[in-house]
Amino acid sequence: MKNFAYLLPKDLKEASRLLRREPERSVLYAGGTDVLGLMKDHVVEPDRVVNLKSLPGLDEISYAPGEGLRIGALVKVADLAENEVLRKRFAVLAEAAESVASPQLRNMGTVGGNLCQRPRCWYFRGNFHCLRKGGDVCFAVDGENKFHCVIGGGPCFIVHPSDLAVALLALEARFVIFDGKKSRAVPAAEFFVLP
Repeated sequence: MKNFAYLLPKDLKEASRLLRREPERSVLYAGGTDVLGLMKDHVVEPDRVVNLKSLPGLDEISYAPGEGLRIGALVKVADLAENEVLRKRFAVLAEAAESVASPQLRNMGTVGGNLCQRPRCWYFRGNFHCLRKGGDVCFAVDGENKFHCVIGGGPCFIVHPSDLAVALLALEARFVIFDGKKSRAVPAAEFFVLP
């Protein structure tokens, strides 16, 4: 792994400011279960790692009748799977969280990280200059493509690896995104876009 600056913002405004300085050379870090692998495999080589772990309020789950369910981006996937309110009222989401990877990864991985993780395509994660990494070809078209898109797709045939994404789409969830100045809600169906 190459050397990088490790930054600890105190709030969302500071995190946003740090990312805007050099967005193409920065990555967000929370649980780290995906981004560390990408860095070790040299798929991403950031100059700056912005750690979100200690940002206040992003690790909470709340539910109020009439107001709905709120899940912070830093909530651990295991906490989502074990939450009693979710198990009773939003079983599809609790079951999706239970199916994520292994217990070790569920205990480290965050909801935001699960939703924003990069494709599991072995060409993208391997030593191939594929379409997703700025190349001219999706090697999955003629190569090993057992876990790639079978309906639609193209020009890149990756699939999104998040178990939580499907459940949140079914529940018509909205994601609150902070741009450094204000927050806005984006429907899950508009958050997930084809490559």
